[in-house]
Amino acid sequence: MSINSAIAAIYAEKMVTPQMEDFLNRTIKARRLTYPEKYELQRLVHKIQSGEVLLLSAQ
Repeated sequence: MSINSAIAAIYAEKMVTPQMEDFLNRTIKARRLTYPEKYELQRLVHKIQSGEVLLLSAQ
């Protein structure tokens, strides 16, 4: 699974599961991100901070 497809799945479900969070963390640490991937991750962080997307591990 790519970062973009993972983020698309997160937006569709409106939540980040612990498994998805783990996948993103491992992927981010394993390789260099492209500019579009960084941008999409920043958008995801803002949506989590604003409450549009739930972070289940923070519950």
